[in-house]
Amino acid sequence: MLCSVFLFGEIFIRIIRP
Repeated sequence: MLCSVFLFGEIFIRIIRP
């Protein structure tokens, strides 16, 4: 679960800050 959250967060950051 933690891995999923971390991955999701990284993707979200990439979207808001490419």
